[in-house]
Amino acid sequence: MKVILDTNVVMSGIFWPGHAREVLILLEEGKFEHICAKDIAEEYIDVANRLKKKTKNLDDSVLDELIEMILMSSIFHEPIYGAGPECRDPKDQIFLDLAVSTGAKYIVSGDKDLLVLETYPGGKIIKPFPFLELF
Repeated sequence: MKVILDTNVVMSGIFWPGHAREVLILLEEGKFEHICAKDIAEEYIDVANRLKKKTKNLDDSVLDELIEMILMSSIFHEPIYGAGPECRDPKDQIFLDLAVSTGAKYIVSGDKDLLVLETYPGGKIIKPFPFLELF
């Protein structure tokens, strides 16, 4: 099953316990195919480094290992820009374009700008807990 993880899910999973962390554990166990793009990977790294400075609850080596696990567990594709439905937040458009252009079944997100859409051609946008219930 092809899945795209929104940045907020990845960051929540890295920095705090909860459903998002359980999603990352499933990723590490190879339970789904994580589809990623270079721009999304760069966003993960940038946001993780900013959060690390604010939260101070994760040291550099642990953060590096977690980011490396996520990226090494990912299948990289270049999105077809404009493929997905329009998102009200232009920064989130890449997730929709990547999902549609790769045939991803789910975007897992906590972002209201994505969740309000509920679906896109070929897939659904769901929060981490409903995604976990699929397993």
